[in-house]
Amino acid sequence: MRFITKILHAALLNLVVFTVAEAQTVPIPGTYYTSTMSYLQQIANNTYNTLVAVNNIPAYLNTVTQMALSWLAVETDSSSFIPQTQQSFASLGYWSTQDITTQNAMQQQLVADMLRVPVSDFTNPADKPEILNLFPTVNDIAYATVLGIPPAPKGSSSAYNYIKNASGVNIYHVMPGLNWTGTKTDKDKYSAYYNTITSVTSYNGYILSQLAAENQNGNQLSALQSQLINQASNSTWLAQMSTEDLGKVLRDILLFQSQSYVLLTQLVQTEKQILAAHAMTNSLLLLYGQMNESQLVSKAQGVQPRV
Repeated sequence: MRFITKILHAALLNLVVFTVAEAQTVPIPGTYYTSTMSYLQQIANNTYNTLVAVNNIPAYLNTVTQMALSWLAVETDSSSFIPQTQQSFASLGYWSTQDITTQNAMQQQLVADMLRVPVSDFTNPADKPEILNLFPTVNDIAYATVLGIPPAPKGSSSAYNYIKNASGVNIYHVMPGLNWTGTKTDKDKYSAYYNTITSVTSYNGYILSQLAAENQNGNQLSALQSQLINQASNSTWLAQMSTEDLGKVLRDILLFQSQSYVLLTQLVQTEKQILAAHAMTNSLLLLYGQMNESQLVSKAQGVQPRV
């Protein structure tokens, strides 16, 4: 390659010399002659730089080859960062699912302790456990019912009944009557109280109804989430990340990245719902502060406080 470069360079110099010699035999103005020589010099420089770059092509190809081989290299050093991190990720996913399993197994005992009854009452006698004689709707107050693991398996269970209890929908509030004979001020106060309480209760029911919807669909969402956690943290899959072709690894990354966008959208929605719940909590605090406010106003006015 260098030999070819030298030949081309020599040929270019001969061309320049020949052109100059020819130019000297022809009487031309000085300005035209100077411009011609300048252009020829630029051509010579560009040609030389091009030949130098061509001469370096083997070095460039060698660098690209080394980069490609590094992408395809298999991680064989067990003490390096990647294998150690793979083991940590695998353990993280395993213990995450194990904690959920252990937590679910505690629910029956927790409900028994809450009701101050022996946990054996939820399963004995086998045909009709004792707890169903004491509290037939025990499953309706247990969150585990939403997860599909009611504490009293022999009893009736309804996730919908649970969310009605948890959201306050079952708490009855007297609807304002059009024929009430109280003062307009008192009727307006109760109407404001009723509207606030029922509005917050409605939102509670809406948020918790998602749990009932998941339960009616067989808790498939939770099952798929657990499955993905197990897959993403599986030691075999993580080991493949060190041995698979780069193209497959990149496709796996893009696949999980697209799912991360879905999860991020869900997290944003959840944060909005939490913010709305905080705002409603503030509304309830203002509502229950009305009694103190009424007393303060009455004292300031020097009249008898009115509830």
